[in-house]
Amino acid sequence: MKNTFTLLLFLGVVFSLMHCTPTASTTLEQDKQQTSISAEEKEQIKEELKEELKDEIKKELEAEEKVTTTTTTTTTRPPRPTRPTTTVGDPPIKDTKPPSKPEKPAMDVSTANNILRGAWEWIETAKSIRGVGNQIDVPSVIGYRKTAVFKSDNIVDILLNDIPSVTYTYEVTKGVDRLFIKFTSTDGDTRHMENGPLLLTDNEFEILGGFNDAGGTIKFKRL
Repeated sequence: MKNTFTLLLFLGVVFSLMHCTPTASTTLEQDKQQTSISAEEKEQIKEELKEELKDEIKKELEAEEKVTTTTTTTTTRPPRPTRPTTTVGDPPIKDTKPPSKPEKPAMDVSTANNILRGAWEWIETAKSIRGVGNQIDVPSVIGYRKTAVFKSDNIVDILLNDIPSVTYTYEVTKGVDRLFIKFTSTDGDTRHMENGPLLLTDNEFEILGGFNDAGGTIKFKRL
């Protein structure tokens, strides 16, 4: 009787343990199911990590670019010019800019008339003829010598081979930086002289007869 009761008690305990306490293998299987991650979840986690990494790299590059731009702007700024300093006793600083050359005034009319008085020998007449080109006449080509004798009453006699040929009146006027001379005659024939700017020295004069695209440049030297 005692053995039967003991056996029944043992069977009751075993039955209770089988229905109330999970086995070790069952617990491990449940833990494994809870900790396992699906393939889709793994891919999602990877994509999230990639995006976070991209954002971090972008922020670092922007920070480096700002530092480089600031450094370049600072280093390429031109230096501020410094003013020269002077101390007591130093000579004053001179202006290195060359002074502007003053315009040379023209010779006085009275001075020009005084220089012109006397005899002058013709040297040459240079002309530019349309369709022909430049032409230079000299005594040896023309075949005669020409002399201009300026007198005190604004009269000039033209001699060809020392023979009086024609008489002109002349007038010298003053411009801003040059003299002008004009010849007239009773018959309007002034072909032996030229009208225009007058370049005059003590021993030579030149009349720029082509100044207005007409005539030629005639030169004389003092006799």
